[in-house]
Amino acid sequence: LLVLARQTARSIPLHEQAAAIAAESYARVSEGLGVCLVFTFTRTGWIGLVAAVLIMAWLRYRKIFFVIPIVLAAVLFLIPGVGDRFSDLSSTETPSGTTTNSLDWRFSYWSEALQNVGESPVWGQGLGFIKETTEEGKEAHNDFVRVLVETGLAGLVLFVWAMARLTVAALAAVRK
Repeated sequence: LLVLARQTARSIPLHEQAAAIAAESYARVSEGLGVCLVFTFTRTGWIGLVAAVLIMAWLRYRKIFFVIPIVLAAVLFLIPGVGDRFSDLSSTETPSGTTTNSLDWRFSYWSEALQNVGESPVWGQGLGFIKETTEEGKEAHNDFVRVLVETGLAGLVLFVWAMARLTVAALAAVRK
């Protein structure tokens, strides 16, 4: 019994050290992924990250919750291109008539893709349909539009159900 107690006592610092190393590694990987996300220049990814950070801060780290807007403002003004990605939302058209606003382009593209829903509303047109049949031959840039057109209402219901289940599981994990 004494040998077992000694072994347990010796193992505790190792477990704590391993936990500290794992936490440090997780922090470094998270920081690296955050930097990579900033340089993707995807507004939706940024907004999702900000929403996740705000939710986590509110649920677990309320002391730092009010620091987050300061950090966001610093990122917005100090990293070149970040502010430009949001300011282009207010631009409209070039003299040649093409849109300079990627959001306007997406709305137009989604409208073109959604015209195909009526042909097979329940089961959809099949995977890859949008890319193969639209004028520009690009992906939908919206998973809900893509799922609706390509897999129909059946696929959309399953997709929304899966997203809801993932959200519930994520919230349950945060609360633990």
